[in-house]
Amino acid sequence: MKILFVCTGNTCRSPMAEYILKNLLEKKLVNAEVGSAGTAALDGGGMNTFAATVLSYHGINAGDFSSKKYSPDMAKKFDVIICMTPLIAKSLKTNKATDFSSLYGFFPIADPYGCGLSEYEKTFETLYSACNLLCEEIANGTLQARIKNIKK
Repeated sequence: MKILFVCTGNTCRSPMAEYILKNLLEKKLVNAEVGSAGTAALDGGGMNTFAATVLSYHGINAGDFSSKKYSPDMAKKFDVIICMTPLIAKSLKTNKATDFSSLYGFFPIADPYGCGLSEYEKTFETLYSACNLLCEEIANGTLQARIKNIKK
């Protein structure tokens, strides 16, 4: 299974989701490829300091992160693309794109960029809950069926 998370700048939400899911999958010994990108990202940028701080506080190392701009070619390389909002998912124009609202009923994941550390912690908590559900479905092999049901 290959999962791509997409947000706007690929410095806060999608990289946090990427490293949270990698951490959860590793703990369950589940093999999957996880990446992230942004619709308006600059290639090769770093993660937002607050995002990296919150991940580190929760024992998740994201030291090797490098931002990537989303391109339509990425849709060919990943099985599922999970966006932080329904609007981002629609903008990608691929049937592989969905979002946490559609998958699990979460509110769109608000962008904490420009906010304080407490907002990044709230974002982490929401993403952790969503990624925990996602991890279970990847481990159980039920994610693809859920996505097919959503797309009907």
